[in-house]
Amino acid sequence: MKDKLQKNSQDEVSPDLDNILSKDGKDLSKQDENKLVAMKQEIFKGPLPHPSILKGYEEIDPGSAHKIIESGLAESRDRRELQRRTFEAIKEERKRRDWMGYSIGFFIVAIGALLVYTGHAVYGSIFSGVSAIAMVSLFLGQSNEEPEKKDKDKTK
Repeated sequence: MKDKLQKNSQDEVSPDLDNILSKDGKDLSKQDENKLVAMKQEIFKGPLPHPSILKGYEEIDPGSAHKIIESGLAESRDRRELQRRTFEAIKEERKRRDWMGYSIGFFIVAIGALLVYTGHAVYGSIFSGVSAIAMVSLFLGQSNEEPEKKDKDKTK
């Protein structure tokens, strides 16, 4: 059992644990059993394998660790480039949306002014006023919804 532990762990066995392991599972107290169970847990998260795993690959196939690292770096570069392109596309879309909204709003107000000019003051005022309020609320509503949408996406 002690040999198995030493193969699976790169750390030295503590004297307490060494004493427990020397009993070979005979007459272990509850406290000793808890010490055996709660030994070590190692979690590694990232785009590259843990260094000890890379070392194992390198031992099996020399140069493979370098290939794995280069592959991870290339993936990282590609991901950043994709994020940059996505950001640029969103920025262009918003710019286009703003100009289209401005153009439509201006056109609606011009039609309302034309109606007022031709003697239809009530219709022109209603048309321009309601349309202007709708356009303003639409733009204000879109800018307020975006942070909420981002917050919802982060929680998923």
